[in-house]
Amino acid sequence: MHADGLRSGGPQADDPRPRGDGLTEGSPHRIPARRFLLAAFGAPGHAFPAIALGRALVARGHTVCLQTWSRWQEHVEREGMAFAPAPEYEVWPGGSAMTPYGAAVRAARETVPLIRETDPDVVVADVLTVAASLAAQMERRRWATLVPHVLPTAEPGLPPYSVGARLPRTRAGEAMWALWRPLLSRGEERGRLELNEARERLGLGALDHPHGGLSRRLAIVATFPQLEYPRREWDRSIR
Repeated sequence: MHADGLRSGGPQADDPRPRGDGLTEGSPHRIPARRFLLAAFGAPGHAFPAIALGRALVARGHTVCLQTWSRWQEHVEREGMAFAPAPEYEVWPGGSAMTPYGAAVRAARETVPLIRETDPDVVVADVLTVAASLAAQMERRRWATLVPHVLPTAEPGLPPYSVGARLPRTRAGEAMWALWRPLLSRGEERGRLELNEARERLGLGALDHPHGGLSRRLAIVATFPQLEYPRREWDRSIR
């Protein structure tokens, strides 16, 4: 629904929350306008949070270009952003021989000209839109990650984030989920190796840690705190 009743009439001061809002961190008062390039592939659960973030940045007086699938162009432009079409490929197992990371390499190369054209101060890539984060690194731009669901990183004793299970309440429950850890670790390592292969093809260095699609400078978790598992320690890059 088009929430005209919720839209601000003009630029807002940056959020004075104790930890800041991450993207416009610093003084709680007005800061100079910045240029942002947001990127999200076109599934609604990923495109809409990026549109919401872009709308908030525009309301604060910043210039925003959002790269996503063409089906959302009207929605992007209606919120005061420039629209850029994202590459759209069919990837395996949908009948094409192109793998997800093969598509990411191709899309990253196609995104580099957009970065040069828009000259963003910051690139914000959806957690699954690896191509934009790779292109940002190729162009030596600051980049952040938008996570439109709970934080996907694992921690001992916690269920895998994607299954939606409740936090274990007993040591037996923690032990049960610990049995999954070797399987999850193998999956994370496979993802790291595949991403590093893609990075090598783009002239980028290898990473020695999993979840390379998460920015270690700023990752915005766009969910409710009540949905997150309590963690022993939150990295300072997570907002």
